[in-house]
Order: sequence, then structure tokens, then C-alpha cells
Amino acid sequence: MEESLKQLMEMLSAMKASQEQMKEEMKRGQEEIKTGQEEMKVSQEEMKEDMKRGQEEMKVSQEEMKENMKKSQRSQEEMRRAQEELKQKLEAKLQEMKSTIEDSNTKLELKFKEFEEVVEEEINQVKEEVKAVEGELSHMKEDKKEINKKIEELETTVRQLSTMGVIKTEGTVTTPSKVKVPTYDGKASWNTYLRQFEAVVRNWREEDKATSLIAALRGEALEVLRTITEASPNYATLTSASERRYGDAHLQHVYQAQLREQKTTI
Repeated sequence: MEESLKQLMEMLSAMKASQEQMKEEMKRGQEEIKTGQEEMKVSQEEMKEDMKRGQEEMKVSQEEMKENMKKSQRSQEEMRRAQEELKQKLEAKLQEMKSTIEDSNTKLELKFKEFEEVVEEEINQVKEEVKAVEGELSHMKEDKKEINKKIEELETTVRQLSTMGVIKTEGTVTTPSKVKVPTYDGKASWNTYLRQFEAVVRNWREEDKATSLIAALRGEALEVLRTITEASPNYATLTSASERRYGDAHLQHVYQAQLREQKTTI
């Protein structure tokens, strides 16, 4: 009995201890719940503050977005006006360039027409000059024929006088003291002049012929002496040098060069 009572007392003590422990745990649980509620309340307050700040920030962002949209609209409007102004300026510039090009084309046409007229006039002038040169050449040929005819007549007269014994042509030498030879300035045909000169100095000595030929040279014809290196050139040297410089072949080259120069100038 005592043993049972003892066991019962132990059980009661254990139950009491268990109840005390349970109370303590319940108390701690209540305190933890209270603490959790406090923390939850604080969290809710913080959440409310965060939500409030978020709403404020969102509101500010919306206002900024609206302002940016307004600015964007204004920028688009300004860009549209700028594009319109640029378009108008470009159209005006194109019209101005078109007018300038038309004026330039008109001026170019006038200039080209004037140039054509000038060129045509110069061509006609050159043609006239060519005709004049051809006429001069023709006259020179006629003059050459006339001079040759006179030389032949002079030679015939000399032969007749020789036959009649008035002058001697063989075995005698004529001095140039009283005979005047024709002068030569390089402008006439050398071949024609030489025939005339030799008709006069037919029976002269070679040194007299050379001296008289040098004395007969005038103006431009004196330049032929520059081409001769000999101090006292003989008659053959003088006539050869003069032939190279003033012969018919040389004059033909001169006329051809003049014609080419006139054509090049055109």
C-alpha cells in the first residue's frame, strides 16, 4: 500500500512537474507568439511604408514618364517643322540651281555660237591668206619664168656678141672693175638670182666671183657667211652654202611651215 502510495505520489509529482514544464513551454510559446506578432506588426508597418514609398516612386516615375512623353512629342513636332523647313529650303535651292543652270546653258550657247562665228571667220581668213600665198607663189613662178627668159635672152646676146667678135668668151678673163652685179637679200629665189649673177660674171676669175658675190649679199642673206668656217671662202663654197639656205627646196619648206603654223593657230 505504501509502495503504491509512493508510486502515486511520484506520479503526481511527475505530473505536476510536467504541468509546470508545460506551463513554462506554453508561456514561452505565448511569448514567442507575442514576439512573432510584434515582429509581424513591425513587418506589416515596414511593408506598408515600402508600399507607400513604392507608390510614391511609381507616381513620380509616371509623372516623369508623362513629362518625357510631352518632351518627346515636342521634339517630334520640332523635328517635323525642321524637316519641313529643310524641304522648303532644298526645293528653293533646287529651283535656284535649275535657274542658274538654264542661264549658264543659255550663256554657253551664246558663247559657243560666238566661238563658232570667230572660228569660221578665222578659217575664212586663213583660206584667204592661203589663196594669197598661192597667188604669190604663182606670181613668183611667173616672175621666175620671166627672169629665166631674160637670162636666156642675155645669154643669147652674149653668144651673138661673141660670135661677132665684139666680146671674147674663150681664153680671156674679164675684170669686174666696171661691171655692177645685182644684189641679193635672201627673199627672192636663189637659183634664179644665181643664173642672173653668173650671166654677168661668166668670164671672171673665181676669186673675183667670190668677192663680188660676198659684196652683193644684203640683209638676211649675209647670215649665210656665218655658216662658212673658211676665212676666205671660194666661189663654189659660197654658192653651195647659199643654195642650202635659200634654194628652191628651202623656200618650199618655209612656205609649208608657214601654212602648218597658220593651221595650228586655228
